[in-house]
Amino acid sequence: MEEWRKIKIILYGLMIFAILASIFGVIFISYTNSQTQTITIQDKYVKEGIYYIADTNGNTYVVEDLIFLGKWNSSDLYNGMKVGYTYQVKTCGLRIRFLSNYPNINEFELLEGQL
Repeated sequence: MEEWRKIKIILYGLMIFAILASIFGVIFISYTNSQTQTITIQDKYVKEGIYYIADTNGNTYVVEDLIFLGKWNSSDLYNGMKVGYTYQVKTCGLRIRFLSNYPNINEFELLEGQL
């Protein structure tokens, strides 16, 4: 009986480790992938202290500080992007619907001929 109890404890520990490793893996993969895209901003808004940007293709992005990537300029990025303009943006992160997770805009560049 005592051996079965030890086996159960080990199995529970392995299950908890697997769950935590999976969650960490998704977060790590999500924020270490970098993509460059061209977007035209349709709308900008702030919800619960988070900056959101919606493009004309129906995609939503966030502009948040990322401590582990050394990104501290989210408010400057958000304020520098204007509705109706087209930008080339660098993002990280994935759209994970059930977690309400959106790609994060880390850099932007206004495309020429829009000033």
